[in-house]
Amino acid sequence: MNLSPKWFKIFFAIFPFVSLFFFPWPMTLVASFAAGIVFPPLALIVGVLVDVLYSPGEGLFVGTLWGAGLAALAYGVRYFVRTRIM
Repeated sequence: MNLSPKWFKIFFAIFPFVSLFFFPWPMTLVASFAAGIVFPPLALIVGVLVDVLYSPGEGLFVGTLWGAGLAALAYGVRYFVRTRIM
């Protein structure tokens, strides 16, 4: 089996959605941040999905706020790493 970087990107894109159903929320935060470094808006998408699945109509968008914070942090880390390496 060829473990090219494409497979790792696919794994990082899918794992936060799987961890949403099978792992506790801190693991989902870590997985969302790790996926956010590869695909930055993915953390926000997972946060919105958390709100839709676990607190519909509640009015407090905690998952979306966590997702937006992680997405902003992932953008910052990605920018910092990209400017230091290149």
